[in-house]
Amino acid sequence: MSIGIYMCWGSDELQNISFGDTRLDLRSGGVLTNLGDNPSFSIPAASSGWAETKATYNFFNNEKVSKEQILSAHKQSIISRTKDESVLLSLQDTTELDYTGQKQNDAHGVLNLESRKGTYLHNTLITTPGRLPLGIWHISTIKREKLRNQMSPEEKLKHDRSLYIDKESYRWYESYQSSCELAEMVPDKQVISIGDRENDSYNFISSVQEFINSGKPYADFIIRGSWDRKVQLENGNETRLNKELEKQSPIAKINFILPARNGAKAREVTQSVKVKTVHIKPTGQDNKDADDIEITAILLTETSPPQGIEPIKWMLLTNIKTNTKEQVLDIVKYYLCRWDIEMLFKILKSGCKVEELQIGAQGIDNCLAIYLIVSWRIMYITMLGRNCPDMPCDVVFTEFEWNAVYMASKKETPPKDIPSLQTIITLIASLGGFLNRKCDGEPGIKVMWIGMQRMTDMALILEINNSISKKGNTILSSFVNTSFKYIYIPIL
Repeated sequence: MSIGIYMCWGSDELQNISFGDTRLDLRSGGVLTNLGDNPSFSIPAASSGWAETKATYNFFNNEKVSKEQILSAHKQSIISRTKDESVLLSLQDTTELDYTGQKQNDAHGVLNLESRKGTYLHNTLITTPGRLPLGIWHISTIKREKLRNQMSPEEKLKHDRSLYIDKESYRWYESYQSSCELAEMVPDKQVISIGDRENDSYNFISSVQEFINSGKPYADFIIRGSWDRKVQLENGNETRLNKELEKQSPIAKINFILPARNGAKAREVTQSVKVKTVHIKPTGQDNKDADDIEITAILLTETSPPQGIEPIKWMLLTNIKTNTKEQVLDIVKYYLCRWDIEMLFKILKSGCKVEELQIGAQGIDNCLAIYLIVSWRIMYITMLGRNCPDMPCDVVFTEFEWNAVYMASKKETPPKDIPSLQTIITLIASLGGFLNRKCDGEPGIKVMWIGMQRMTDMALILEINNSISKKGNTILSSFVNTSFKYIYIPIL
């Protein structure tokens, strides 16, 4: 591991960790920093030799280490980042991690096919309405033993009759409960849990309502509707939710850029907004005697889709009461932030390459917790540059880091006045392939994770040169003049 102040961000992030073993506490910060500074490398490649590689694997597999303890320390750092916020968005979602090639790995179950092996990862990302990610709040993994078509008739019947708490879908409510814990820790802030269509179940909504009725501090929720539910109107009549929403007059229009996905290009979308407060009827055999639940439903329909393209139509369900158009539009704005958790998963799988990890059941959850924090940090630095462009860069980067980036990009000695965060982030992105043309907009996540990895290599060399030689400007001048011509910097 590097010497000096350079390799310290992981220790700062996990400064409150406590495994009951000082050596493990110190190791946790080093492991986080090491893997964070080399996110796309394998664990051996990110480590400085066999001894450190072995120590990293031993850390993940140590019985004293758990993802809960890692997250507990990280959560305390998250709380410190929330001090200037009034609204916190708790984004939750599930992604699959494919380990089909690792037939003998006991850490994984089956995915959607018998031939596919892997783990389902469900986690919660805390962010702000301005889309500044603050950290990872909750992690759960699902190791599916069998697919439904592999079950016997008796197993299928038992599965269908199982309680909500025993079903895979319960993970959405577990994440919501963790959001309520956050709400209790920051009573002066509104916490809102946000989920996609898979989050839409009567079991979830009724469990949330029961929790709210308990009088404990709670999080609000916004979920994307998936079912055309039966609802009861004020006059006692029953109808379908979609039909009732369609009858409403639009209260506004919104515009946003739909990100590129599944081979389709990014495009601008305009939607009309309709809203109605309704009482949804209970569904399912277990809920037949349950009460109706009041909910606010918002229908968003694309008004002028491109020719041949299906219009984008969303229904949002929330417990938040809305009395004004502005409150309705705030809910829509909050939901649009949900895409950030998909970006987190992209960094985790494409940037950190966690699907290439070869680690067993004992250590996989600990390893994923560390890599999720690494993925969050890449997002955080990228978005912090957009939210606080004039902030001094040394709030985020060490002197060796920003000096190395500046010299590599400018081919000159760093200035005495510390550059802005936006300046250094743009230079880091340029190391990852960002061209910084007028039409390019803000640097994206991919160029940032590549640029940050190159920055790490450069800063390490600069620190070692500075520590060994102690020759000040002579070394710095030499460092600038080489223009990194002879420095091995891996290009992804």
